[in-house]
Parts: sequence; C-alpha cells; structure tokens
Amino acid sequence: MAILSHSSTHLYGSEKNRLKRFIARIVGNNTTADDLVHDAFSKLIDASGKQQIREPSAYLTRAARNLALNHLRHIQQGVEITVDEQVYHAMADRKASPEMELLYRQELRRLLTALASLPQRRREIFIIHRFEGASYSEIADRFQLSRRTVINHVFNALDDLDLALGPDFLQFP
Repeated sequence: MAILSHSSTHLYGSEKNRLKRFIARIVGNNTTADDLVHDAFSKLIDASGKQQIREPSAYLTRAARNLALNHLRHIQQGVEITVDEQVYHAMADRKASPEMELLYRQELRRLLTALASLPQRRREIFIIHRFEGASYSEIADRFQLSRRTVINHVFNALDDLDLALGPDFLQFP
C-alpha cells in the first residue's frame, strides 16, 4: 500500500511523460500511449496493494512495455482495431457536456416528481406498461381490471404528466 500515498502523485507526475514517449515509440499512436500509461499505473496500484514495490519506476516501465506489446499483438490478431489519430480526434465526443448532464438530471427530477404525484394505481399501471413493457392485457389480468380501464389509466397518466411537465419537457437545443 506504500504506493498509494503522496509519493504516488509525485510518481505519476514524474513518470507519465516518459512512459508516454516510450509507449508511443512502440505503438506509434499518442492516444493509445495515453491509455496504456493509465493502464500501467493501474497495474502498479493493483500490485502495490498485494506486495511492496521496491522500484516503482522499473515496474512501470516493464508494465508499459508489456501492455504496448500486447496491444500490437492484439492488433495483429484482429482483437483490437486501430483508428488513425487524426480520425480519432475528428470524431465527435458522444458524452454530454456537464451543462447538458445537469439539464438532464433536472428534467429527470421533474419527471420523477410528476410520476410520484400521480394516483397510486395510475402510477403503478403506467410504470408497468411504459417501463416494464407489459401489455394492456397483462396488466388487466394482474390487477383484475378490464383492458379498457388499463388503457384509460395509461392515457390519463400521460395527460397528467403532460400537464405537470408542460410542452417544453426535454426540448433541449
């Protein structure tokens, strides 16, 4: 556990760039090198939890080399595919921005609040239909109701949610 201390931050700062250059010479790709540097540090952290690592720098170099060679072997075997670095950086990031994540969370809270405000039976039927995928007939059998009553509960729940959430619900740019 000695590596998980103040010195681990110092070690990362002092070794990261060296390892990245070392791996990039082997694999020929800076993005892959970044990923493999992080993997090497993960291996060091895992190993330091099981045993004392006397030479962390040497351990990192060996781990980085092995990871780079494994990467090349996997590419040869077709296990991994490579993407040209320019293509990789030109691809759009599919992850939502922090601002959009915040908006999504706020809208989710609004939806959950609106769902919680529905009458209990209507809420249960709506959730079972929309989120669990049960058919109207399955729900009718489960609650011993007519199929038409189940349909009315679902449609009334949709109307209630529309009123509670408004027409702009989830209308992001």
